[in-house]
Amino acid sequence: MAKFIKGQNLNAEVENILSNANDQIIIITPYIKLHPHYLNALRGKKSDDTLSIVIVFGKNKDDKTKSFDKDTFEFFSQFPNIKICYQENLHAKYYANESNAIITSMNLYEYSQNNNIEVGILTKNSFINSLSDSIDDEAWDFFKQVIDEAEVLYEKKPVYESGVFSNKYKYSEIKTDYLSKLYNSQTTTKSNVVSSQKTSKNSNTNAYCIRTRTAIAFNIAKPYCDAAFESWLKYKNEDFKE
Repeated sequence: MAKFIKGQNLNAEVENILSNANDQIIIITPYIKLHPHYLNALRGKKSDDTLSIVIVFGKNKDDKTKSFDKDTFEFFSQFPNIKICYQENLHAKYYANESNAIITSMNLYEYSQNNNIEVGILTKNSFINSLSDSIDDEAWDFFKQVIDEAEVLYEKKPVYESGVFSNKYKYSEIKTDYLSKLYNSQTTTKSNVVSSQKTSKNSNTNAYCIRTRTAIAFNIAKPYCDAAFESWLKYKNEDFKE
C-alpha cells in the first residue's frame, strides 16, 4: 500500500532505501550531493559486486558538473557495479531498491534535505515483490524508459572468473568514463582562474561585492564582502543566484 511521507520521515525512508538495498539501487534526480547520513548508509556496500547501482541526473547541459557534486561522484566511482547517466530535461525524482521505491519532490541534495518543504510517496517495488503497488509498476515502467534513453557518462562493471560451481569476482572494469574528463576540465579551468587572480592582484585590480557593491580585492573565489559572506554562510547555498 502506498504511503504519504514528509519531512524527517521522508529523509529517513530515503536512507532506508539505500541502507536496506541488497541487489539494486536506482537514483533518479536532477541534482546530487549526498548528505552525510546517506554516505554512511552506502559506505558499507562499496565492496558488494552483486549490488547494481543506476543513477540518472540532469540539468546544466553546458556544465554537467554543477548538477553532480564531484566528491559524491568520486564516492560512487568506488563501487564495483555502477552506471551513471544524464538526461538534460530531468526534473522528476525517484529512489528505489529491490523492495521499495519513493516518488518525491526532493532532490538528493544536502540543501534540499535540510531546508526545503518536501513530500513523497513510498510504494512497494515490483522487482521481486508480487504484492507490489500498481502505482509502482507504472512508475518503474516510466523510469526504466528514462534510464534507457539517458546518456551514459560513467559505467563500471564487475568481471568474474568462471568456476565449476560459481563465478568468482576478480575486479571491476570501467566501460565508459566521460565524467572524470568533465571534472578534470573543470579543475584546469579553475587553475587558469587562480593564475588570472594572481595577475590581477599584482596589478592592484579592484572589484566589488556581488551583493552590496562594496569595493573589495579582486578574487573570483571570494565574491562577497565580509558582511555579505556572513549572510550567505547562514545557508551555504552554492546554487543561490545573486
